[in-house]
Amino acid sequence: MIEKKVSALLAKMTLEEKLQQVQLLSDGQITDADAKAGVGGVFSLVDPVKIRHFQEVAVKQSRLGIPILFAYDTIHGYRTIFPIPLGAASSFDPSVATQDHGFGARKTAAVGIKQIYSPMVDVSHEPRWGRISEAGGEDPYLRGQDLAGAPRRRRAADPAGEVPRRAVRASLRRPGEGRGRAAAARRGRRRARRRRALDGPAQERGRPAAAEPRQEDRRHRPARQERP
Repeated sequence: MIEKKVSALLAKMTLEEKLQQVQLLSDGQITDADAKAGVGGVFSLVDPVKIRHFQEVAVKQSRLGIPILFAYDTIHGYRTIFPIPLGAASSFDPSVATQDHGFGARKTAAVGIKQIYSPMVDVSHEPRWGRISEAGGEDPYLRGQDLAGAPRRRRAADPAGEVPRRAVRASLRRPGEGRGRAAAARRGRRRARRRRALDGPAQERGRPAAAEPRQEDRRHRPARQERP
């Protein structure tokens, strides 16, 4: 039934309206004109009065009346802040994370925000990754237990339930994402493995491992004399 409604709605949309739906504006960019044009999402707008205003413009004055999806990073609480997910996982008590998510979800939904970018289910092995604090460590079983009740808590915080459920599913990132921040770390590990592979046989035969020329050695080489 829902799929038929979605297909019928897509058939009515122009190319411009479809492009509007995949836009995510910041709180300082959204205007009444954007809401009338059918913008898809707005990030970091937390004023319930403004959220209600733009939502009414989108529903009542846009051609198709599609609501705006308001989003915010409710990672470990909204206005009441709880320990970061890494800290909550350190308690080894899944009810801690579940209760934190439930409280944050109720506070977020109360102002009209329906997309929260959490929980983040990455299993983090690399401490130099920039978002390791948003995950709950490197144990897959512990992460599964901590996250088992989080989506249910967040859905229960909103009477409609449909938008939060989709938003939670969309925010469940596959393990291994965040590649931009971890690329340097992976390159370092690859170099170390190649170095061990090259040095191992030489050390086993009693010969010193080959060393790369030092920067200062290259810098102090005698300059090539020009021919007369």
